[in-house]
Amino acid sequence: MRLSRHFAAMAVQREAEAKEHKALAAQYTKNPQAADSKHPMPRTSADNCKFFAEHCRNAAKEMRAMAADHEAMAKAAGK
Repeated sequence: MRLSRHFAAMAVQREAEAKEHKALAAQYTKNPQAADSKHPMPRTSADNCKFFAEHCRNAAKEMRAMAADHEAMAKAAGK
């Protein structure tokens, strides 16, 4: 069950990261130079953020599946 809880917590973290990257993508899309006028973000920054948001969502999905698998194994072992 400890592994199940661990993977569930990791899924929550990845979802939070996905939300953060999604918000950054929206900001960069509206204003690509919003981060710092001395160091404007490249046009691809929004695309990169969208990519990482999707990556984090997929990782969260995998972590939830691993949590469910470990919970099922623990229950089958009577723990």
